[in-house]
Amino acid sequence: MKTAYRGEGALYRDTINVLDCAFCGEWFPTFERLAKHVYARHTGAAISGAPISRRQHPTMAKKTRKPAKPVNRTRGGIPAPSADDGSSGDFNPFLKADHVGKRVGATAKLKIAGEAPRVVDGNFGEQIIVPVSLNGKRYDLAITIDSVNHRLMFERFGANPAAWRGSVNVEVKMSRQDRPYIAVVR
Repeated sequence: MKTAYRGEGALYRDTINVLDCAFCGEWFPTFERLAKHVYARHTGAAISGAPISRRQHPTMAKKTRKPAKPVNRTRGGIPAPSADDGSSGDFNPFLKADHVGKRVGATAKLKIAGEAPRVVDGNFGEQIIVPVSLNGKRYDLAITIDSVNHRLMFERFGANPAAWRGSVNVEVKMSRQDRPYIAVVR
């Protein structure tokens, strides 16, 4: 296919000439050729011989955008966490190893609140959430079904978690992943 040329560039786009001049519409094969053409033919520098700046030529100046509207953080997205120690609505905060003690081997006595426990599908399988009290504060103790803690609570208080009453001793231990966890003491 033969390409017709006008000046330095082709009149029409083809497989070789794919870059067009914004001023005259000629087509060029490389950015270098296009830049030389624009500099030589379409700037005041072609006449005066002086280098041009972006301010002198409006088409080369970076277009300014309107400033972004401030994002409304009150609608949509994930709400900010509350400052109430992780408790939400009707539930107590979960009992964590830090609540029992800061070091491995720390022990505490939990009083089972006597409220009906609930069963949830947690990160580690089905869990029984038992409301407990520690030092006068209410917490929820998560006991994974088929875990050692579940077996010990089953042996001590019976098969029905709704009938669990009394107190239980717990200890902070270190898991295989080097994370502290709460273990029911025998």
